[in-house]
Amino acid sequence: MPKERIRFIADTIDGAAEQILHLLEGADNQREVIYFHGWSGWGASAVLKAVVKQLRSSSGLADTGTARDLGKIIHVDVSQWQSKRALQKVIAEELELPPQVMALFHQHDEEDDFDGVEQRDRAVIPYVKAAIMNELMARRFLVVLHNGSGSYIDPWEAGVPVIGQLSRRVLSTSRGRFGHHAKDGHGTSWWLHDVESAKWSDATISVMSSLIFEEDTFARLQILRHALYAEAEEVANCTGVPEPDMSPKIVIQCILYMALRHNVNISWESHASNYWVCDAIIHNGTDCGRSAWEIGDALQRNMIMDFCSKCAEEIRNAPRVEQQRFLDHWVSGLSVNYQKSKQLC
Repeated sequence: MPKERIRFIADTIDGAAEQILHLLEGADNQREVIYFHGWSGWGASAVLKAVVKQLRSSSGLADTGTARDLGKIIHVDVSQWQSKRALQKVIAEELELPPQVMALFHQHDEEDDFDGVEQRDRAVIPYVKAAIMNELMARRFLVVLHNGSGSYIDPWEAGVPVIGQLSRRVLSTSRGRFGHHAKDGHGTSWWLHDVESAKWSDATISVMSSLIFEEDTFARLQILRHALYAEAEEVANCTGVPEPDMSPKIVIQCILYMALRHNVNISWESHASNYWVCDAIIHNGTDCGRSAWEIGDALQRNMIMDFCSKCAEEIRNAPRVEQQRFLDHWVSGLSVNYQKSKQLC
């Protein structure tokens, strides 16, 4: 169970990132492993990326000295979980380990392919673990981790020496891409008791809107819409499909479509892209480029498809109370069939 819970007020991604930076820079910071939950789970991944961007920017280094204070910034995005070995490989790439070390990943993967080892079961490589540990043992660092495994990840297992060293820290989240792993709890309690990936953290951080006690529901939901758009932007960038064929607006339309049909017996992990294309949310690319099927498949591969009923409800509620002009903006690309399903919700 986390030893400490922290809540602060922020209404934007950058505002939340600044709050985290102040926390990390604090002279009294005794926290080695910190879990960040965002606004009730939303926007967490985007905030951590904003933290990394600011730490790595020349202005952040020159104006605040943050990067010098925290040492090496190691950004590990494994929100689309594969295996502990894949996690270790991202760390090795961030550290730019020598080619002979990186070649071990290919060698071990070939051996596991031959032996029929499933991707999810591929373990870390002991020699690479030693190389990572040797690289980091005498350094200050901050690991920023997007954890899609559905459980707590011990950084030591991959070779990251955190325990007992306040100059070596891990900042993580298990939220992003419109959901969370099915094994992980939703995180509705004050202590985030049900969030498996937060259990062994020294501290958990959640964000509250400054409008939390306001009666203006429209204003309060602006924060949720802001967080949802940030996640849509993340997903759109991860697909590798450029605008106008893919955009945050298209991602929002697709996720809203799924949320409105959440109670329908559809295997989204298998068929989401088919529905998006057939109901005309996703179209063929411009200039005879990618087909709609390719674009839909790229989106499906880069988005969490098993979001829970509570997530679906929150996504549905975000546009439901908006003025009609906002609702039209969110669902402008949907078909007649989609409009009928919306009326049934």
